[in-house]
Amino acid sequence: MSDRYTRKNAEAAFDRLITAIGGRVAEKYNDVGAYRLDWNGMYGGGNIERISNEQGGVSLPFGMRRHNAREFCEMVSFTMDVMSEVKRNSLLEVA
Repeated sequence: MSDRYTRKNAEAAFDRLITAIGGRVAEKYNDVGAYRLDWNGMYGGGNIERISNEQGGVSLPFGMRRHNAREFCEMVSFTMDVMSEVKRNSLLEVA
């Protein structure tokens, strides 16, 4: 098994994360409220943008720093684990 992560891995992780938070993946540049993965390998990888207006303006809800594919996938995996644990603990409190 290879430990190499690629942009495709990061895109798949991005899709899982946005689905988990109840968001939408942008279908076009002016899809207000939707998220997109801004990827540029020459500048360090990717970050997540939320489209803020119909002109295509964006905000960076998870910070400005770009991450390479490995870092990005590992951070998404950690976040998904945290979300699962929060959900599990919330269910335990109700019982």
